[in-house]
Amino acid sequence: MLCSPPAGIVGLTTRGGTLTADTVTTAATLDLLAADFRVDSPAVREAAQRHWYAMTPLGPAVLRYEDCAAILRDRRFRQAGADHLADQGITDGPLADMWRDIILNIEGDRHGRLRRLVSQAFTPKAVDELRPRMREIVHSLVDAFAPAGECEFMAACADHYPPQVMFDLLGIPDEDHEQFLEWGKTLALTISYSVAEHAAAIDAARSDLYAATDWVRGRSIAPPSATPRRPTAGENDATGARKPPTGQTRNQPPKPPTPTPKPPADSPRARSWADHSIEIDFGP
Repeated sequence: MLCSPPAGIVGLTTRGGTLTADTVTTAATLDLLAADFRVDSPAVREAAQRHWYAMTPLGPAVLRYEDCAAILRDRRFRQAGADHLADQGITDGPLADMWRDIILNIEGDRHGRLRRLVSQAFTPKAVDELRPRMREIVHSLVDAFAPAGECEFMAACADHYPPQVMFDLLGIPDEDHEQFLEWGKTLALTISYSVAEHAAAIDAARSDLYAATDWVRGRSIAPPSATPRRPTAGENDATGARKPPTGQTRNQPPKPPTPTPKPPADSPRARSWADHSIEIDFGP
């Protein structure tokens, strides 16, 4: 977990010690931006044994669970992820607006309101109703690679299972799953440290995904007997959804107006912010 003591905090005291200039010299240094950095590496475990935090290019990284929990409860701190794009020079425009409106980057009353709305879809009762379908999805994925006796688990199973569950929850048509996955993979670059390099591809994926999401929503809330007039360019239909791409009728599943540009094949894999904002108990 990365932290920056807010103005006015001279020393941050936790169970592990106090974050002051005097203790910095005893802390290890970790390069979170290195291509081979892993949160479960021997270097990280050694750093946790040495001190409760380590110095990194992005600020102090808190290494022990109890200390992470103490910081999360301290209201003098705020969500540092909100500055992720600004730190890369992206401070305005559609991408910056999108990033500011992600629920994880919103704080205070607005965050609480949005969290309460979203949580209604993930109550124990709602999740229990999905379990039979979850098992069905897992069985179908396993059945596909079981005859070979081996697989690359991330590519064959893990990359497909969570999105498939969400597709069912949101009502995304089967034939559009791969396109939504491609948008998701491109948008994942937003949580990398090369956003500026891939800004065009990310923004195209954002725009296409927003349009497709609006169209799916419009189809789901329109009365079965409704035959709304096809909207003209720049016009919303009666449901509030954006007009469909040219050549597509209202009852067709969403398709992107143009193919989403993909990032270069040799670009580094998007590194999750979670890789750098972690709560791990490495022991005393």
